[in-house]
Amino acid sequence: MKLFLALVACWLLALVCSDIPQPCTSPDLFEGYISEMHPNQLRPAYGMFSYDAIHQRFYTSMLVYKDNKPEHQVDLFLYNESVRYKFFLGNQTCMKFPLLTPFKPFGVPKDANFLTQIYVGSPSVPEALLLMNIWNVTQDRGNVKIGFSDYGCYPLYWHIEFTDSWTLKSFVNLTLGIQDPTVFNPPLECEKKL
Repeated sequence: MKLFLALVACWLLALVCSDIPQPCTSPDLFEGYISEMHPNQLRPAYGMFSYDAIHQRFYTSMLVYKDNKPEHQVDLFLYNESVRYKFFLGNQTCMKFPLLTPFKPFGVPKDANFLTQIYVGSPSVPEALLLMNIWNVTQDRGNVKIGFSDYGCYPLYWHIEFTDSWTLKSFVNLTLGIQDPTVFNPPLECEKKL
């Protein structure tokens, strides 16, 4: 009888614990749109991104506002080569920097604390709802609240709170795979001018 009660208790514990989301890792290849907001910006930066965890690469093509004027900026992070390119399409200016930080795959870190789950979308259209898990991660300089989809572990938002600043990033229209892998090639202008 004791063995039976112990098995039932273990089964109930497993059933209760299974409802709590576990940290996850995002797919290796996906792309979509991103917007970023910083406290010193009047308007958010927004554009497209491509993410490649296999070759440790990240690409953004953003419309950034500087002095209230739009500027098209391409950032290419090639972690596998430890180099970053920043290219401004308007004046064809390119900069190349050493990339000293290690590649961190998108996903929920193992030390993240689960906060809650919410649905994104309209409850009047059940098939339009997306379940999002919200996590808190403590870092050296502050806290990060991150939201990832329950299914697929896609990033949906990051709210980074530093002691002296904050950043909000939103991710939308995410699709699996990379439609144009050439986005990870440095712009020709960068190669010519460097």
